[in-house]
Amino acid sequence: MIMPSILWFLYNLRKSQYYKLGDLEKLQNKKLASLIKHAYDNSQFYHRRFREAGLRPEDIKDKEDLKKIPITTRIDVQDNLYQFVSKELNPENCQRYTSSGSTGIPVTVFVHGNSEAYRAALFARPFLENGLRLYDKMLRITAVHSANVHWYEKFGIMRKMCVSPVEPLDSVIPLFEKYRPDAIFGNSSYLLLLAEKKNEINPTFSPRLIFSTAELLSLRSRKEIESAFNQKVFDLYGSVETERLAWECSEHTGYHMDVDSHVMEFVDNPNENVSYGERGEILVTPLYNYSMPLIRYEIGDIGVPVDDECPCQRGLPLMERIEGRISNFILLPDGRLIPPTAFLDLDDVSGIRKFQVVQLKENLINVRLVTNNSFTNEIHSQITEVLKKIVGNEVDIVIDYFEDIPRESSGKYMTVKSMLRSARMV
Repeated sequence: MIMPSILWFLYNLRKSQYYKLGDLEKLQNKKLASLIKHAYDNSQFYHRRFREAGLRPEDIKDKEDLKKIPITTRIDVQDNLYQFVSKELNPENCQRYTSSGSTGIPVTVFVHGNSEAYRAALFARPFLENGLRLYDKMLRITAVHSANVHWYEKFGIMRKMCVSPVEPLDSVIPLFEKYRPDAIFGNSSYLLLLAEKKNEINPTFSPRLIFSTAELLSLRSRKEIESAFNQKVFDLYGSVETERLAWECSEHTGYHMDVDSHVMEFVDNPNENVSYGERGEILVTPLYNYSMPLIRYEIGDIGVPVDDECPCQRGLPLMERIEGRISNFILLPDGRLIPPTAFLDLDDVSGIRKFQVVQLKENLINVRLVTNNSFTNEIHSQITEVLKKIVGNEVDIVIDYFEDIPRESSGKYMTVKSMLRSARMV
């Protein structure tokens, strides 16, 4: 990967974000047509899929035509991995990225050359747009696979120290103080723990920028993190398979979607786009990864697009919020699906330090709590009332108490989990 390529892509990305929406859509459609032709000509999987659907590249003229193409599932990628890779590439010469498997289905993607350089630029854009400088030091709370030292870091560019989100906080605080990062980037639950520890012992470091990712950021977590560090939190959304997808700017009016680099669709049951303000399953077509094309990739999340304009003057359209993993929606006996965000009201209940809602059966939910000294029997009853308003009286609620609630093996902390794999929108 050559640094000039990254800088060139980054220059263009920082410029294109201010295009008018109409111009962004023209750019997006141009990139889409090029990617579709490349995938048809070079990806064994998509060549076969197009022929099975009776399609040729010229049938996909813009993003509205994408619905003609069947959705690419995570199982598709798992079962046919090397058939996705461009025939001109040897996967052994590519950079390999594997998702954490928080959906239960880990997925690997390959990138190479300009695709890898573009991916790096796309990753960097929201940091730089929100105040990060190329020579700043960043503390990254991240999985081990992201901890590789890139060659440009040896020249002081985009330096980082990586800490696993499963690492005990007490052993990490001295490293924070010694490294003195200009920015922190990591899981929101770990940032909250760090904020609480900072309030307890008041470590001397004070980062200038805070970026959260990988988990739903509740209002309470945002407020506590911002209060502890006296800095605004910038929430970022993306995936290992696609890189950055959407991000907050300094206006915090929603998440700017990277439509100059992806097509993001929000669809409902009949595979039709939802209206603005409605939740839909997110399908992603990265427009830069010619190494391993993904078209209408089922990322596994639910989001809500909006037709609002941001005061920052960027043309990148907005997503109002991410509502969580489809697999972690709660499926009620009457067929309704409840998003994980609905349970964030528990954050406002006094006496709760940490909670986790686990659906064991359609009519049984287990609530796991870590409490503090202010917790009372009245609060126990209050929790039941809050949950009954969300899930109704047909669902039994069992509350258990723990000293701590462990993270997933990926390092993520799941506030809501469903054991029902059928709890899906599509």
